[in-house]
Amino acid sequence: MTAEHGSEALRDENLLVLADCVASMEIIITTMLYMWYKNVIDGNKPSSAETRDEARREMLIIDELHVQYDAMRKGRQGFSTLYLENERFLYFWVNAYDIIIQLAGAWDEDPSVRSWMQEKLVNFENDAIRLSRHIVAMGEHNVINSATKTVLRRKWEVVKLITALHHKHRGTKDDLPNWDELSKSILPQAESTSREQPSMTYPVMWLTAVAAPCSGPLFALVYSYSPHETGTVRDADFWAQLQSSTMQAVSSVVVIISLWHKDKLPRWMWLVPTTVSLVCAIAAVPLYITAPSEWSVFASMISTAVQAFVVVHLAFNGVAT
Repeated sequence: MTAEHGSEALRDENLLVLADCVASMEIIITTMLYMWYKNVIDGNKPSSAETRDEARREMLIIDELHVQYDAMRKGRQGFSTLYLENERFLYFWVNAYDIIIQLAGAWDEDPSVRSWMQEKLVNFENDAIRLSRHIVAMGEHNVINSATKTVLRRKWEVVKLITALHHKHRGTKDDLPNWDELSKSILPQAESTSREQPSMTYPVMWLTAVAAPCSGPLFALVYSYSPHETGTVRDADFWAQLQSSTMQAVSSVVVIISLWHKDKLPRWMWLVPTTVSLVCAIAAVPLYITAPSEWSVFASMISTAVQAFVVVHLAFNGVAT
């Protein structure tokens, strides 16, 4: 659930809101389960020794989950990117519905049970309403992938069963939308294309890794054959340098624009080197006419090498695939 043990933290704001809604509902149903299991262990429910042992195991799991919920609410941990896609907690939802059915038999007979269930189910339905609104609102952002959609659908089916049972006992109408209505707002993600095409990550990484060190010996040759004089705007090399710097600068700007709204990496990890590359590319032009011309070549080489580093860095982190 939380971003631990190497899993990435969920950063998309829309998915964070969705995860918070789902977690809030899971707190309610796991709390209901916990109280049921406690009654089983205390002997308040007819049960075998095997059933009581299973109840103890489930209570330990729920205790661990509640610790994680508490850590996230206090900001000590964040949601994992896999939280919304993982089917691990689905059985809690199904078990909660089964237990609510059993508790419903005591709804009219025991006022304390009725009051306790009423509070939990009202809060549960309020969270469900909030979740449905967020699903509809974020549908246009195209951030819900197929795995998340499948898990949400299965959980929402249980939600409808629970709220239908609740409204049946209250004699009220259940206005929560069905999943078919909610799913209409979720745009399909085009994921198949990237899986069907072979990844170019490793060829790009190796070609860049080989090409970048070649700049060093070549610059040494440039320096040794250079007249060590400043150039002028009448030199053909000046305009060649201007053309090269322009293309490098444009490439850096394209990288910045392309990655600005992506959340796979912290922004500083690619923005700092890309900015260095951009500055070196621009500086190479005035250096040609204000310093010995080889330093213009040096600045251009730095710009190219840093761009190569950025490409390898993004490829290693699964962005430039």
